[in-house]
Amino acid sequence: MRGKQSDKQTIYNIMASYAVTNNYAETGRILKIPASTVEKTVKDNRYKPEFVELWAQKKEEFADKAGAIIDKGLELLNRRLIISVLSRPK
Repeated sequence: MRGKQSDKQTIYNIMASYAVTNNYAETGRILKIPASTVEKTVKDNRYKPEFVELWAQKKEEFADKAGAIIDKGLELLNRRLIISVLSRPK
């Protein structure tokens, strides 16, 4: 066996970050861990119930944040459209 075993907190951090980024290299950069370690950890833990639940939670959080950003963008677009229509010469 090469290297040292990752502790539970490190595994949790890897899985949580990967759930958000869905990218081995990006998760490795964020956590300063080799991408190969991230990939092995994710593959070894992907189907454990606690991480399946974590992924679902992170995806829901992402969807909520994305929805809020989209709503703000639409509000801004609507305001600009209204201003444009109202300020148009008749």
